[in-house]
Amino acid sequence: MEYAKVLDRVGKLLRMARGQANQHESAVAAAMAERLMREHQIEQCELVLDELGSGQGLGSEDAGAWRRCPDWQGLLAVATARLFDCEVDRCEHPSRRGQETLRFYGYVADTTVAAWTFEYLVEEVCRSLEAFCASTTLAGRARCEIRRDYRMGAVRSLLQTLEQATQAKRGRGFSAGAVGECAALISRSKKAAIDEAFGAFDYQPRMLDEGAAVAYVRGRRDGRRIELRRGAPVGRSSI
Repeated sequence: MEYAKVLDRVGKLLRMARGQANQHESAVAAAMAERLMREHQIEQCELVLDELGSGQGLGSEDAGAWRRCPDWQGLLAVATARLFDCEVDRCEHPSRRGQETLRFYGYVADTTVAAWTFEYLVEEVCRSLEAFCASTTLAGRARCEIRRDYRMGAVRSLLQTLEQATQAKRGRGFSAGAVGECAALISRSKKAAIDEAFGAFDYQPRMLDEGAAVAYVRGRRDGRRIELRRGAPVGRSSI
């Protein structure tokens, strides 16, 4: 079988593995792809570059639905997109009239895990917030201020965690050897393919204010305790 045809076959099997809801069918497709890669000595780097070159590996994934996306969630989405070599934009929701969603653009495997990670982080912030609010007795405007301050603190900590993870990932791309060169090449290729397919993205997010209130400090502490990869979808992380 010609090498180009093998690459195409492996790519189709991997896309099938990612897209199947049935775990057995996904496992069978992934196993067949792994066998072909081993037989023909194909590296993952080659597959990614081949898909990006043909445009087959690009896609988008939506996350969330609001009348207007909260600023703090927008900040988390941008930082998450950077970590997974994606871009993100606020768009009209495809099925909920009058609402909007955050849409991640990029290599299909990256957009899947980026959207999942974003929703997971939002859920963790909200869960921690409700646990903190349950320990307070304030109501009305004071309670609204507590919720705002806590979210500010938690999100600021998460933004630092996401930035550290992004820098660590890029550091691996600048490491010596074939692995580092491959990672750097893939990252540049993803960026070029996304820009060509979806256009350039320009972010000007409003930064969160610093705070000194008790709720803000608790939010900073709890935000540092949220793990990025806990329970991530098996086989879908590109970190």
